[in-house]
Amino acid sequence: MLKILCGALLLKLNSIALAEDDEWVYSSGNNENSFYMKKRSFEIASNKKGEQIALVIGRVIDLKTNLISLEKWYVKTKDCYASQGLIVTTTLAGEYKFENEFIFGGGSIASANAELICKVLAQTIKDYNEQQSKGI
Repeated sequence: MLKILCGALLLKLNSIALAEDDEWVYSSGNNENSFYMKKRSFEIASNKKGEQIALVIGRVIDLKTNLISLEKWYVKTKDCYASQGLIVTTTLAGEYKFENEFIFGGGSIASANAELICKVLAQTIKDYNEQQSKGI
């Protein structure tokens, strides 16, 4: 089922949040940085430990220097279901950079980014289940 879900349903992020431009969706920010998620980058995958994760490509814009960093952000699916846990940041190649704690509604950038990733996960699963229920 996971392979079918991953292969068949790559949910577009623009169905969850307002588009900032054609390729990126604003997810959070503060006085120093703005955080965006790349549309159509969502996938359900596994980390090196074999744990199921919800993964997106992220972009961070430093508002003072206009420097752009590209990264991957993921949340373990079990943390999405618990509404709290860790959001992990890696390089685009998947090398670990750092992690932050989050809790839904926590008010932090990590919480806002993780909550959006988890909303996309929930919508993807809902869409998959609806599709499967329409067969005979």
